[in-house]
Amino acid sequence: MRRYLILLAVLLTLLVLAFAFGVVAPLLTAALPPTPSNPSTRNWAGLPQPTLARSTAGQSWANPLPVRDVLAHNGLLWAATGGGLLVWDVATADHAHFRAEHGLPSHELTAVAADAHGRIWVGSAGAGVAQYDGRAWQIFTTTTGLPSDTIHDLALTPAGELLAGTAAGLAQFDPARQRWQATGRTVWQIAPLPIHAILPLGSELWLATPQGIEWTDGRTWRTFTTADGLPSHDITALAYTAEGVWAGTTEGLAWWDGATWRAIPTLRHPVRALATAADGSLWVGNATGTSQLASSTAVPAFFPLAGDAFLREVQAIAPSAEGVWLGTDSGVHGLAATGASHTLAQPSAPSLATGFYETDGQLWLTTAEALYQFDGANWNLIPTVHERPTHQLTAFGTDSAGGLVAVFNTPAQGLFQRPRGGDWAERSCATSAEGHIYGSTVRGVRWSASGVWWLIAHDGLFRLTPQDAGWQCDFVTAVGYRPPSQMAVWGETLYFLQEGVLWEATASGLAPVAAPTAAWVALTLGQDGALWLASSTALARYDGQGWREFEVDWPLPATAVIRQLAVQDGLNLWLATDVGLVQYAHGRWHWLTTADGLPSNDITHLHLAADGGVWLATAAGIVRR
Repeated sequence: MRRYLILLAVLLTLLVLAFAFGVVAPLLTAALPPTPSNPSTRNWAGLPQPTLARSTAGQSWANPLPVRDVLAHNGLLWAATGGGLLVWDVATADHAHFRAEHGLPSHELTAVAADAHGRIWVGSAGAGVAQYDGRAWQIFTTTTGLPSDTIHDLALTPAGELLAGTAAGLAQFDPARQRWQATGRTVWQIAPLPIHAILPLGSELWLATPQGIEWTDGRTWRTFTTADGLPSHDITALAYTAEGVWAGTTEGLAWWDGATWRAIPTLRHPVRALATAADGSLWVGNATGTSQLASSTAVPAFFPLAGDAFLREVQAIAPSAEGVWLGTDSGVHGLAATGASHTLAQPSAPSLATGFYETDGQLWLTTAEALYQFDGANWNLIPTVHERPTHQLTAFGTDSAGGLVAVFNTPAQGLFQRPRGGDWAERSCATSAEGHIYGSTVRGVRWSASGVWWLIAHDGLFRLTPQDAGWQCDFVTAVGYRPPSQMAVWGETLYFLQEGVLWEATASGLAPVAAPTAAWVALTLGQDGALWLASSTALARYDGQGWREFEVDWPLPATAVIRQLAVQDGLNLWLATDVGLVQYAHGRWHWLTTADGLPSNDITHLHLAADGGVWLATAAGIVRR
């Protein structure tokens, strides 16, 4: 009996060891994965065509920056960006732009790779992984086996397996089951670590983590840290050349010569990207510039590239036939071995908008540095107003008659009007308050029903009354500038919030309003004709007869910043915040984020369009829902 018990214990031990070994060994030794039921053998002979897949995501104009990863594959160049996935035909420079409405899990992409069948994979910052077969995107998240939905890297092993480095460890894709599986040392030996980069190398696997480098040959594991010569525990990138394995860290570059790690004394700055070019040379991207391995003597020497600003913005590097592709904060740039460079043309979109303005069927948008007009398909930069560069524009506004007003700095230095159907013309501003009118930078414009304009400056309010030859500009009161979300005109009165209290400004001066007591942070004139206020815990509505207050429980974290309130068709409410969009419709609250197709959760402005649509300006672009 004892013999059988011993034999059983040995068998169980062997089974456990077999399981543990089996988790890692397939990564390094298995044959190509089984062919899926509907294999895709895309050769990507031409640009793919994005098609609408998520109508609920709306239509976006996401700003595809920064570029976080690049992949050159079969004549196409793919770029994972903060505003979706860009792909260029390298021969023609034509491009396509995939966004959330085309099926991506998010606009915030972090990694891109191609598998053994030619399918394109992208990783996202919090929304999982997506696979593109040339027709549609398939999304994988923690519900389909990923240890985390935040992806740092994607890599293909020599055997053809796809690996994902996530914020909670390593995962391998099982094509037969169409699922991901947590794998590697983290499964049974140590707590899950973020995997910043993956380097499959023959029968070895190298993993970059915040606590060093994890290495395995399929049988044993080893951890490399500063005790082994690394400049830092925090590893950011990995690459291989004939000289050995290279590790980028937050404190510089190191080289593994097969026996020890050796820090490179000339490269002590944080490394963002590493790549091996087609000629075998190593390229390094960091905050101070881009460098190329010049020689592999006892101490490798690097040749720093200087000149273009983009060389100091490198986030990702991919080899090309002529040199390398650099993914940067400003776009994708090709760099040849000769030193010549060129920039790939890509779409752009306004971000961090300060306001939407709609009049006479036209939609305008301002940012801190520019003015844009929407032509029905794209946002076009308007470079000048009456020969004044729009990057100097400080305030912009529209009126109910289809007119526009633009202010450059102060009311006396640059006040322009464009009547409906007319051209821009400079207007004079008669005033008795010259000390104020020459020294107050205007930041906001509002109009009243009778055609009177309010100019909101840094240190006061001005009231402009139209006259035959120009405007009469009267200084009303010394009140500091309020954000657009804290101002509204109702009738002839300008309402604004100051330190949570509602005030009203008229031609005769300033007075507080007897509104419900709360720390109000936003107000608006709703489409229902009432004045609305919002705080972190309440809403209030004034219809001209009296106030009505509502207690609310926003579906938001307590630290959320409410930036703007809008009321559409009665009790259909919208809140723009720094953590997403809140909507109240049909008696329910909805919290919309990047998972719902927003380019960014940081919403700076919203606009209820005349056609019933909702425009949102975010930190990463524009979206219309």
